[in-house]
Amino acid sequence: MLFGTIMLSSLPTLEALAENSRPIDPDQKYAWSSNAGWLNFRPEPSFLAEMVKIYPDHLEGYVWGEKIGWIELGSYSDGEEHTYQNDSRDNWGVNNDGSGKLSGYAWSTNVGWVNFNPECYDCPTSVTINPTTGDFEGYVWSTTVGWINFQSSISGLALTTPPYSNGGANIDHKTGEPVPATNASTNTDSNGSHTMRNGAHVISLMSGQTMSNINFGNRPIPPTPTIIRGMKWHDINGDGKIDSDEPGLAGVTIFLDLNDNGVFEANEPSRDTNEQGQYVFSNLEAGTYVVREVVPTGYQQTYPPVLR
Repeated sequence: MLFGTIMLSSLPTLEALAENSRPIDPDQKYAWSSNAGWLNFRPEPSFLAEMVKIYPDHLEGYVWGEKIGWIELGSYSDGEEHTYQNDSRDNWGVNNDGSGKLSGYAWSTNVGWVNFNPECYDCPTSVTINPTTGDFEGYVWSTTVGWINFQSSISGLALTTPPYSNGGANIDHKTGEPVPATNASTNTDSNGSHTMRNGAHVISLMSGQTMSNINFGNRPIPPTPTIIRGMKWHDINGDGKIDSDEPGLAGVTIFLDLNDNGVFEANEPSRDTNEQGQYVFSNLEAGTYVVREVVPTGYQQTYPPVLR
């Protein structure tokens, strides 16, 4: 099983989305996954696929992964008002509840379903759009890629939108503070000049001058959870791949085979899959684990392959 993170940030407030969709900024269009590589939310040329669009009630379009190919955000692409039912192979996608909470599913032919609102015990927070800052926050789940992190201070993904204004001064949509149009705060006075550029203070002083408030802000990086997660699915056609019409199987026992003897024993940690076929082992110590299933009566395991 793979485990990875994708990091996104900097979207405008929901009020800015009320009238129309917003495309991804051409200069801030990438997210990163440690397993899937760069994810491009505005691939060029644009005719390769429908551009990603954020609507007040749903998302549309395609994302390109350098290692995993296309990820489709929904089965609908006609704009205007729409809500995905996520109840069939013809009606699925990512919804926006209007307050910024995202739910539903995206689909990739190569990695399967990407769940925007996973429901399980000990799940991280699901994805929301902060109504004040416009930032993405939270996690989504892919059985193949693992947990996808939508919160980072270093990633480069944003929507194209006019800068917020306050009496003619541009407002930084992340801090809410006035900044010049160049987004590089510069002060020149009797105490010298001060410019912020790419994470640094650039200061020019004459002899005897003092420049104060040359400050730096940091925030802690959330710890990476030590977790094994996955899904037991009904492989209807037996090809060992999760297809869009193949559901999860509930009530199947997944266990950590501590002595690697292929038999579930009483002292071995186990989980029963939930209604979506998902399971999770959390708070694990670093190490190597053998994860097996107790194959239900009447079924044959198709993935991982079993030597017969």
